[in-house]
Amino acid sequence: MGMDPNGNQIQLDPTEDEEIVARVAAIDVAKDSGMVFTRVPHPDRPRRRVTTVWSVPARTAAITDLAGQLTDEGIERVVLESTYGPRSSRRSRSASCATTPGCGSI
Repeated sequence: MGMDPNGNQIQLDPTEDEEIVARVAAIDVAKDSGMVFTRVPHPDRPRRRVTTVWSVPARTAAITDLAGQLTDEGIERVVLESTYGPRSSRRSRSASCATTPGCGSI
């Protein structure tokens, strides 16, 4: 199930062109910190997923540690969203982590 832009619940059916990613992370980047969200398969319950949310300071050591943690968890895709610029426009970026050489290193 998913939600449309108006908040109504909709059924999502994957098509041949869509990729299902089992282990994902999203990071909402702010000036001083980032909120990290991971969603991975439940270790003991098939067809269930576990979501974890935490804050990370926007400091080199913390970001380096986060990269290692996401790599250790087998995260396959990371999506970044950031508010920046004079009009605070939202920008999103996506990167495949586990399949990108050097992804865990900064």
